[in-house]
Amino acid sequence: MRRINTNIKFFLAFALITTISLGLGACSNPNKSSADVQELVIAVPRVGEFNPLKGYNLLAAFGVTETLVEVDSVLSLRPNLAERWETVDEKRWRFYLRKGVQFHDGTRFDAQAAKFSLERYLKAGPAWLDIPPTEIKIEDEYTLLLTAKEPGLLLPAYFTNRASSIISPNSFSEDGRFIKPIGTGPFKFGSGRARWEMVLVRNERYWGGNARLKKVVVKKNIDPQTRIFMLEAGEAGVIQTVPTQEVTRLQASPKYNILKSRFPGNVQLYFNVIKEPFNDLKVRKAVNYAIDRDALVHFFEGHVIPAKAPFPPGLPWSVENLTGYAYDKEKASRLLAKAGWQMGADRT
Repeated sequence: MRRINTNIKFFLAFALITTISLGLGACSNPNKSSADVQELVIAVPRVGEFNPLKGYNLLAAFGVTETLVEVDSVLSLRPNLAERWETVDEKRWRFYLRKGVQFHDGTRFDAQAAKFSLERYLKAGPAWLDIPPTEIKIEDEYTLLLTAKEPGLLLPAYFTNRASSIISPNSFSEDGRFIKPIGTGPFKFGSGRARWEMVLVRNERYWGGNARLKKVVVKKNIDPQTRIFMLEAGEAGVIQTVPTQEVTRLQASPKYNILKSRFPGNVQLYFNVIKEPFNDLKVRKAVNYAIDRDALVHFFEGHVIPAKAPFPPGLPWSVENLTGYAYDKEKASRLLAKAGWQMGADRT
C-alpha cells in the first residue's frame, strides 16, 4: 500500500476552491448628488496597455472603446456597435452595424472602419483565443458578412472580447505604428502612461447620450489595502477589487457603497493525469469529495459560490443542472483505499 502525504492532500483540496461569483468594488457615498460631481478618480490593480491588441486593457471597461457585442450584468449578450446579427447559413453570420456613430476624431464609424479593426483582431488577437471567423466581407455601408471556420452558435460572443474593440484607423500612423486609442465610447482618451494611469474626458458627441462626468482619472495601485486607504482618505472616489475580508466592514459604513457583479471565472486546480497519483480517476474523484466547498464559501464570507464545472453559471458553455461533488470525507478515504493509498502511522 502506498502512503499519501496529508499536507499535500490539504493543499490540493484548498487550491481547488470555488467559482468566484462577485467582482467587488467600492465607491464613496458623498452628500452631494452625482450631478454635482464632475471629476472622478478610480483606483485599480491594473491599467494595462492602450492598444486593444496588446494584452490586458481597460479602455472598453471605462468607455473609451466599444465592441460590436457586449455582455450585461447577468452575462447575456446584447447589441452594442452592432444593432443586431443573424445566421445566414451554418457558417456565415450577418452583422448590422449601428448608424450615426462617430469616432472621437470626428470620422464616421461604418463597415469599412469595423472591418479594419476586426481584421487586425483576427490577425493579432490573443494567442489563447482561437477566433472562428476566416473572412469578413462588406455588404453595404453598415452591414458585414462574416464566415466562420466551422459551424457554431457562439461567434457573436467572440466580439465581446476587449481585444475586438473597434478603433479608428487614425489610431495608427501611415506605417502602421499605434499612436493612441480613438474609439466611439462615452469617454475620449486624454492622456496617460501605459500600465500606470490614464485620463479620460467626456465625449460630447456620444451616440448613447452624454456621460454625467466630465473627467475620469484611472490610477494603478496593486496593493488592495492602499486602494482602500485612498478611498477612505478621499483620494479616490471608486476602488476596484475589494478584498472579501474588507467588504463587511465597508458595507457597515454609510459612507460607502459596495458594488457587486458576477465575475465569469473559476479558481481551478489542474491535475497532471499522466503521472501518479492523478493518472488514477479514483484519486481525482477523492480529491473532489475531500473539498468542503461550503466551508470555503463561509471563509470568503459568502462572496463566492461553489464550483460545479469548468465554466461558471451564466456563460454559454456552462451546464446549469450539474449537482457537483458533495463534501464526503469518508467516500474520499474509500476511493483512496481502492486506489491503493492508505494513511500511515505518522499521518503521511
